[in-house]
Amino acid sequence: AAAPRGTMTRRSLLALVAPWVGFTLLPVALATQERTTAAPTRVAVTPIVHGELPLDSGQAFAERMARHVRARNPGLAVVGPRTATSILETQSMAAEWGQVLFTFLTTGIVDGVALKAVCNALDVDAILHAEIAALIERGPWTLWRRHVLQELRVIIRGWLFDCTSGLPIWERAGTGRFERIQDSHSPAFSLSAIPALLPTSLAVSEFNAALPRIRGSDSP
Repeated sequence: AAAPRGTMTRRSLLALVAPWVGFTLLPVALATQERTTAAPTRVAVTPIVHGELPLDSGQAFAERMARHVRARNPGLAVVGPRTATSILETQSMAAEWGQVLFTFLTTGIVDGVALKAVCNALDVDAILHAEIAALIERGPWTLWRRHVLQELRVIIRGWLFDCTSGLPIWERAGTGRFERIQDSHSPAFSLSAIPALLPTSLAVSEFNAALPRIRGSDSP
């Protein structure tokens, strides 16, 4: 169906390859019935990469996720996104990880062999990765004759991949929304796109709040 008038969607390159609904059916099913696996002892958190975000911002958002995972899981070794990126680049495995994500996001299938190779390079038994699934712009709408409303909504989806089974253990999501109201008679008035940073930050906060304990409720 066509998008409602006044609505425009910005998506990542990976999300444009295939309809999002088509390749998230498998992860959603896995999240509904979470897999029973041995609790990970070492987890890597990889950066959020999207054309609307500066690389440093994507790293910073992932670092927030890594700090949250550490705080919620005492005793769990967490490899942060900057360290993970450095290791993969040093061992020439960055392209391999990119291919794992590309295949998963476009087909819902994890290349278990390639994932295992990436996990071995990082020396972890699970990888937490999040993507910006969609950026949805709505508006502009005119309010009270001279005020203009714009809205940008960011949706984040993330998965904890088990290195042994090669499958996602669970999936979580977070949404952030930012509204901007401007006076159309103001000299500073502009209908430029809303920057993605603030709604993405809000989405990361919601995503973090939804994360379960990785080591389980009875972990030390």
